[in-house]
Amino acid sequence: MTKICTKCKESKDVSDFYVVKGLPRPQCKRCVCVAVQLASRKPRRHFRILYKKLCERVKTRERYAKLGQSVTWEGFQSLYDQHMALYPAWVASGYALSLSPSVDRIDNDLGYHIDNMRIVTQSENVARHKRGESNIFAKITAGEVLRIRQTYEEEDISQTDLAKRYGIKLSQAHDIVRRKTWKHI
Repeated sequence: MTKICTKCKESKDVSDFYVVKGLPRPQCKRCVCVAVQLASRKPRRHFRILYKKLCERVKTRERYAKLGQSVTWEGFQSLYDQHMALYPAWVASGYALSLSPSVDRIDNDLGYHIDNMRIVTQSENVARHKRGESNIFAKITAGEVLRIRQTYEEEDISQTDLAKRYGIKLSQAHDIVRRKTWKHI
């Protein structure tokens, strides 16, 4: 299934689009990233965008809301020096996503509290993610992942039926079978 990006006018696969509530016109991931980069070329503005994204993440994602948040704009500003230490390298790289300043929780088991946050590059943040069962948000075990893959290979079963059988979403079943997630197993 394809969509046409309203920005670049190219027809692309649906997976090349972000799923964003309230986005009036569909834009592909590349165009959205370019727009964010252009909007955030001023360091202070980029820093405010990070704060707004953090607040939105905590409000809209139940798993983060459960962990809690106690960050105010005044408290968040204490991280500005860390942001400014990374910002020039990001600009010099041509706004490479991997070097983008990103909010990181020092202990992922805790919520977004000012003493549990720091600013690191996007690539550092992603590298620190706990994988598999050690991730507190994991809904299945490594053994179940192996059984899902084995079942899909050996039986004539759809990914929809797999998802129902194991109590996961269709997109999760798809990603497990295609090894987009749980790659380390």
